[in-house]
Amino acid sequence: MGVFSSRQLKETAIGLENSGVRFLWVVHAPLTDSQTQAGKSSTLNEPCLELLLPEGFLERTKDRGFLVNSWAPQVEILNHEQRMNRIFMVEEMKVALAFREAEDDQFVNAAELEERVIELMNSKKGEAVRERVLKLREDAVVAKSDGGSSCIAMAKLVECFKKG
Repeated sequence: MGVFSSRQLKETAIGLENSGVRFLWVVHAPLTDSQTQAGKSSTLNEPCLELLLPEGFLERTKDRGFLVNSWAPQVEILNHEQRMNRIFMVEEMKVALAFREAEDDQFVNAAELEERVIELMNSKKGEAVRERVLKLREDAVVAKSDGGSSCIAMAKLVECFKKG
């Protein structure tokens, strides 16, 4: 999801905890107010999760949550045209649900995250999203298999390189 302020990290933690579902979360050190205003990234690699998250969060979610506090290129991966990707995934591919963000700072509060996680895991709309993701996964496996479209396309590309 990117690098967030301390406030957004706490709201995210509360939303995930209250949703009651399993999760994987890569947590980066939060941005300071000056970094947030300047649009800069955090420079800390491994934040102290006990200090950043609500008291007791790690203990209460240890059986269903997996937190990673080391570096992952998450910001670079997700920041590239992130808004367009969200629109594409929600509206075109229908493999994601949209969050309602505060207009002024695009902040997602705990209640909103909780609602979307529960919607994804426990509603007809969420079931449709999950089924669509599974179908796309199955299609990808077929495409990558021997004789699949991706395998054939890669072989054609290799042949083009050999001829050129």
